[in-house]
Amino acid sequence: GTALGFAISYLLAKRLVRDLSPGLVVAWLSIFVSIGLAPFAIAVWVTPSPWHLVVLFGVACFATLGHYTMTRAFQAAPMSVTQPVTFLQLVWATALGALVFGEAVD
Repeated sequence: GTALGFAISYLLAKRLVRDLSPGLVVAWLSIFVSIGLAPFAIAVWVTPSPWHLVVLFGVACFATLGHYTMTRAFQAAPMSVTQPVTFLQLVWATALGALVFGEAVD
């Protein structure tokens, strides 16, 4: 399910940047995803502490920056060029999980 969601998101972003700015594409996709996932978040909501709000804000900033730069890449290059770079996210996530959190690589 997740892979399908990412595929649809990337294809939609690639199509939208033909006519819209990358910033606008990121804003609209973020709004729609937030609205779509809100019912699931509300079901398990726990009010975050002030420190967690700071951390969440930082994560949101970096996630938005990453989404924006990937959308700019979709505008500048064909998918056959951008997707191999996207797949490196798996490598970096695995490496950081092992180094920072001590997770086993399986």
